[in-house]
Amino acid sequence: MIIVLANGPPIIHPYSEFYSLKCRMFKDIGLGEWLLEMDETPASKMAETLFTIDADYPAAQAKVKKAMAYVNECFGRSMQQVKSILAEA
Repeated sequence: MIIVLANGPPIIHPYSEFYSLKCRMFKDIGLGEWLLEMDETPASKMAETLFTIDADYPAAQAKVKKAMAYVNECFGRSMQQVKSILAEA
């Protein structure tokens, strides 16, 4: 899902109890309201979430952009740490 977000489109992430903990990244990056447990969330709530995204698509795109800026910031910090570890080796 992060790969999809990296390309810009707002998306919902329906998940089940069988998914790994990675699905929770949506909450971590500020998109928790788009993370919907598929076995407990009624289809009407999923549709409502999609219609909300569509109703103000530019705002949803801005939200994706902000989330991905946070992802890139975290990735950059982790790569700096890898770089410093490799420099010590």
